[in-house]
Amino acid sequence: GFTLRSQPGYVKYNIAKKLGVPFGIDTQYLISLWAKGGGRCCLTGRAFDLTPWGGHFQTGPDSLSIDRIVPSLGYVRGNVRLIITHMNFALSHYGEDAFRKLVADYLGFGRDSDWG
Repeated sequence: GFTLRSQPGYVKYNIAKKLGVPFGIDTQYLISLWAKGGGRCCLTGRAFDLTPWGGHFQTGPDSLSIDRIVPSLGYVRGNVRLIITHMNFALSHYGEDAFRKLVADYLGFGRDSDWG
């Protein structure tokens, strides 16, 4: 099954190689981030769900994801954080500032029922 000690670091190492960005994290560092956050996403506060979901290498929305704060700096100490996969998808193309603005607009605007 999926554990904190297995998949995330190995997968990110391969991604770093493919992207040509630095990689300098290890299992102990990831465990320290996990302990610091109490097993929760540092951006949403949601508890990570480590249960298997879907097929091979598929993850659920609340599964653990290692996020690069500044993508060009790579997977190095001080530039990674543990967040839920759903949040990482939301941030991946436009960043945290654009996401915050989108959420503020969403919460301040009408709902689907206003359009029907």
